[in-house]
Amino acid sequence: STRVLEMGWDFPSQRDAKFLGVDDTQKVLRSRRLRLVDGKPTMLETNSYSAALSFLEHESLDDSLMVVLDRQGIKMGPNTRTLEVCYASELEAAYLNVELDSSLSRFSSPVRCTAPSD
Repeated sequence: STRVLEMGWDFPSQRDAKFLGVDDTQKVLRSRRLRLVDGKPTMLETNSYSAALSFLEHESLDDSLMVVLDRQGIKMGPNTRTLEVCYASELEAAYLNVELDSSLSRFSSPVRCTAPSD
């Protein structure tokens, strides 16, 4: 299951600004969701979206993001997933119910979306 923890407008990281093609002074929509398996927290997911996907602010993201985008005719492009080891921050430790600085896996998956063609 999925639980939305945060949804709002914030300034992008330099990496997000570059990927989304926005100035780092231009706010982007950011969501943070907690993914659970059998009721146990297993993943903390943070996504940043350009203003072109601002409709997501008013959508329920308690289910699949892919389903929400598909309903709008938006398709996900190819992506490359990067896996790295990181250590739990205070925020991650609290949500994932692990000790501070516990080893975690971090997946980065920058994905471009394409709007439906007219």
